[in-house]
Amino acid sequence: MKCVTSKGELFYREEGEGQPLLIFHSMGTDHRSMLSWLEPFFQLEEISVRRFYVDLPAHGQTKINSKLTSTDHMVQMIEEFIEQVLPGENVSLLGMSFGGYIAQGLMDRLLDKINGIALLAPAVHNRTNQLPKKIILESNKRILQKMNEDKWNAFSTLMIYENDWSYTCFMNEIQPGRELADRAFSQSDWRKHSYFLSQEPFYNRGPLTNPALLLLGRQDSICGYQDHLPLLETFSNCTCAILDGAGHMLPIDKRNLVQEHVKDWISKL
Repeated sequence: MKCVTSKGELFYREEGEGQPLLIFHSMGTDHRSMLSWLEPFFQLEEISVRRFYVDLPAHGQTKINSKLTSTDHMVQMIEEFIEQVLPGENVSLLGMSFGGYIAQGLMDRLLDKINGIALLAPAVHNRTNQLPKKIILESNKRILQKMNEDKWNAFSTLMIYENDWSYTCFMNEIQPGRELADRAFSQSDWRKHSYFLSQEPFYNRGPLTNPALLLLGRQDSICGYQDHLPLLETFSNCTCAILDGAGHMLPIDKRNLVQEHVKDWISKL
């Protein structure tokens, strides 16, 4: 489905019934990278949640126009979507990586309308670049032979396990979105000058009582885990877990564990 906004046409997929949950993927992918591991879980658990899998601006089937030049504009575009599709309703947010940063910015703007927030390996506003050293916990050079250079570079950057499971997940869940991503925009001045929101999310806002979930990877060399700990001071009702044996791609590295944490968080909404 599509929603026309002032800054482009936002694509989303809707599933289920119940309280609304907006789901945001990581940079360079699309909604399928979240739907692939969340939807089987929701179907199995029969949880009463109305899921909105969103293609972020400049990703997937969401098309932006020349008015969108910053992450602030991305948040505004999603805010317009909420106003049109879910007028007057409260929503919850689940965001992965850059999608987690979008979720923080959106909650900061719409605090009274947000029931809760779940953040998986999210980007944060204040970064010190205290990142774990990139490591590979399982190596299989046979995997390399299945990929061209572009795919291998992305795979090796994201994954800490080079095995058949991670390869299958990458090709089925990550790569399809990579093929649709607006690379011209992601490599434009936006990345250098307008990636960070103009206002730090939750500045002087805490402590907030909204149910929160913060999942981080101990071996995440992309977003790390140390810069996220101040979020615990922002959310007084926050479950935080630093998962050992997990890099940036938590839903691939520790899928069952991540699903159980999400289930617990939803039960508190």
